Amino acid sequence: MNILEIKNLKISIRNKYYEDVLVKGVSFNLQKGDILGIVGESGSGKTLTCKSLINLFENTPLFCNGEVIYNNQNIINLKRNELNHIRGQEISMIFQNPSTHLDPLMKIGDQIAESYIIRQKHTKKEAYSKVINLLKSVNINNPEEKYNSYPHEFSGGMKQRVMIAAALACNPKILIADEPTTALDVTVQSLFLKLLKKLNKDLNISIILVSHDLGVIANICNKIIVMKDGIIQEIGNKHQIINNPQKEYTKELINSYSKNDYIENGFNDNSKDIVFDVKNLNVNWKKTNIFNYFNNKKMSNTSVGIVDVSLKIFKGNRVGIVGESGSGKSTLAKAIINIQKPSNGEIYFNKNNLMNLNKDQTIKMRQDVQMIFQDPYSSLNPKSTIRKLLIEPLKFHKITNKANYEKKIVELIFKVGLDNKFLDKYPHQLSGGQCQRVNIARALSVNPKILIADEPTSSLDVTIQAQIIELIINLCKKMELTLIFISHDLRVVKNICNKIIVMKGGKIIESGSTYEVFHKTKNTYTKELITSVLSIN
Repeated sequence: MNILEIKNLKISIRNKYYEDVLVKGVSFNLQKGDILGIVGESGSGKTLTCKSLINLFENTPLFCNGEVIYNNQNIINLKRNELNHIRGQEISMIFQNPSTHLDPLMKIGDQIAESYIIRQKHTKKEAYSKVINLLKSVNINNPEEKYNSYPHEFSGGMKQRVMIAAALACNPKILIADEPTTALDVTVQSLFLKLLKKLNKDLNISIILVSHDLGVIANICNKIIVMKDGIIQEIGNKHQIINNPQKEYTKELINSYSKNDYIENGFNDNSKDIVFDVKNLNVNWKKTNIFNYFNNKKMSNTSVGIVDVSLKIFKGNRVGIVGESGSGKSTLAKAIINIQKPSNGEIYFNKNNLMNLNKDQTIKMRQDVQMIFQDPYSSLNPKSTIRKLLIEPLKFHKITNKANYEKKIVELIFKVGLDNKFLDKYPHQLSGGQCQRVNIARALSVNPKILIADEPTSSLDVTIQAQIIELIINLCKKMELTLIFISHDLRVVKNICNKIIVMKGGKIIESGSTYEVFHKTKNTYTKELITSVLSIN
């Protein structure tokens, strides 16, 4: 029995001069109780297709034609008040980028509780109890404390878990999950997929799961749609798609995912040059409430980010830092380049104490050490074109003269798998994966000696992910680049790094060569991380 029918769906941007068709005649059905996966590279039309299912194109330049049939109604033709009875209650959606969908001035718990209070008419007390249970179900520790936290106090992975909890609050009949595991570490990802399976089985919720991660899709979905350039390339059950793909593009996706062997050659393991020397580093900060701040009220609660961390990073190495969300990976990276101020400890860069650098020395250090941040959207100025964003670091660090700007940025944009048509676009016109590629291009533009990559491939589809990894590896070899690579995706870390640091609760619990960590570890937590890595088989 079909619960949702999509017929000849067409999504386009048009004005009086032109029409750019982004989704081209897509048709498929969602059967009651199915878990349907939609997979494809960034810009393939996956997210647009899903947004059309609850008609989220109001006040946008996008136009939608075709039929989306739910309860004998074409959702595309419904008025706003009619849609409000469907959105959230009947069909709920988990969005790709949690940071842009959470109110920064509102407590996490209250944002989730709204659904219970407004839509289901629960009391505040009843809503509180239900929210606590939801937060537990998505593996957020100390939910009573986290209820009263604000989004800025959460890691990217924890924010995504909050979005998942919010989507489940109304017990929808259809759950659309748009890249819900992108920011999640492997253990929480595994738990989330188990949660989806349980919801599907116990509550008979029909699920549409959108992902560039073929491992996620293959793990949970019984039916798979492969999209490229706004067109369905192939559709069938999981075993047909994975074991007997018909289209070359599908074969390419499978091959890109399956390539996960670590490389043991080409590393400078014998280097004696220490680029970063971290000694007894601690990072903690006071929990701040913006309202208490303006009322001059003091808060005594303190969050601990890093606990007594010591490490040495040698020139030419590629060091992977892994661990679950909130383990301190990103905090450590920000601390060692002095973005996050340590509480105590010492950080030496090329034997110079970072705490004692003057302004000119700091600028030079920031050129030598470039960082790619986790959230691609918040890292780019929304008011600037991609051209301007790429020129800025060239101008600031005087990398080349004005006459060569265009040549340099075209070269950069092609390096990361985009073309020059993107140069005149704004960040909001790009997908998450495309924005991240722009961020990588910006980091590479100043010819850094050290690259700190904080989840740089989390928003990228597997084919582009493979290209970026290959690019980074080649840069490491060609430029003797030192790499600090932060990721929850052990499959990627295994492919790119020769050293691995495992973190939990702000501490380093294990470190060693990639081979030692993957094949000789005796640490229970590390073993859990490794066994949580998904396979398409």
